[in-house]
Amino acid sequence: MTNSAEAAAHWAKFIAECPEFVAGEAPLAQFNAGKITRLCECGCNSFNMVLEEGRQTAPIVPPSGRGHAVFLAEFPTKQPPGASLEFIVYADANGDFDGLDVHLNGNTEPIPEKLVVSEAPYHAYGILARRGRPCSRADLSEKQRRPPTSTPAIMKYLTVVFLFVATLAAAPSVHSADRKGSMSHVEERSESGSPIYRHKPRSPEWTAPRHSGKNLEEVEAHVEKYIGKVESVYHEVLSDLVHLDVLIVPATAERPYHVLVTSGVSDEPMNVPEGMQKFRRVELLIALPRDWPLDQESLKNEANYWPVRWLKTIGRLPHEYKTWIGWGHSIPNGDPPEPIANTGFVGAMLTPPYSLPKDFFQFRTKSGDTISFYVLTPLYKEEMDLKLKKGADTLEERFEKRGIGFVLDTKRANVAKAKGWFGK
Repeated sequence: MTNSAEAAAHWAKFIAECPEFVAGEAPLAQFNAGKITRLCECGCNSFNMVLEEGRQTAPIVPPSGRGHAVFLAEFPTKQPPGASLEFIVYADANGDFDGLDVHLNGNTEPIPEKLVVSEAPYHAYGILARRGRPCSRADLSEKQRRPPTSTPAIMKYLTVVFLFVATLAAAPSVHSADRKGSMSHVEERSESGSPIYRHKPRSPEWTAPRHSGKNLEEVEAHVEKYIGKVESVYHEVLSDLVHLDVLIVPATAERPYHVLVTSGVSDEPMNVPEGMQKFRRVELLIALPRDWPLDQESLKNEANYWPVRWLKTIGRLPHEYKTWIGWGHSIPNGDPPEPIANTGFVGAMLTPPYSLPKDFFQFRTKSGDTISFYVLTPLYKEEMDLKLKKGADTLEERFEKRGIGFVLDTKRANVAKAKGWFGK
């Protein structure tokens, strides 16, 4: 379908009539009162627009001071069969309709002349979605920034939008710190003396980030210096509070595991206790076995996607609740905690990256900020209880004694349980 003013009008009407889109006719009214400023020529049907001077219509979202995506949806198609049609609705700084991205199969194929879209989308996210939370936690785009030399030119700038319907049971409403540091407002403590933070839902529910990729280049350079080459990045399409990307360092012959590292948690300082300013900016990582699938199709399965989800959810937690995360902090999957995806884990604890070079743990940015890195270590229920009762030191000692390594093993031994007949 050739991109044109007629095509733009068609898709603006299509989105306005989508039951999952709560703004209804508002963007269509603005489309009819505005003028198109850009029609993409890459084969998609994306466009940008602006209200004509003097034309007054109601904004589609409250003004935020910056442009951002407000609605994402992915529809299955009947023709061509088995394809995916993706939409991203944008608002400008004034909250007015700014444009629409319309892509087929992550913009890997042009929009065909004959296109039949199913009535209901697979997924719908964003502040203008009728169901679900803002899409910043689940909606990623994977941008292959270093494609093979044989890749066609158009693929060099491929952006594949992943929309995942599975969500965490809830945003973590409680987490436990360890003995390092305390905050004056904390009253509840575990048996080990660790403060327990319980969080209430914040208001507003969604806030555009002040920065986007503030430390991305320096974090990436640090990761490549001590771990390996960053071959791809899962970029967020919509971001809440901080723009949180995930860097992918794939396994190699010398390093038989993948490493996933966040970039964006450190864009904003955390609300750390007095005397711990050196630890107020952090990033998170997790190591996955070589055979862990990280391709687009596999990541639609929550059994494969959950490590990415947890990196992003825990990374955003301190900014959501104006708190902090650091060594020994444990975060349950809900209250009471539930199993994570198809595993026996019910939460996670943050530990220093003991298995990496010691100089990887912290580095100083050009702006003078110190960024610390922590490993996301999933825990069984009994291990969570042990940590609360005796502290993170005890748990880490048991990990070392039982040979629990740096790389995620969903079938590993539970170190809070006694060994069986065969030492397991």
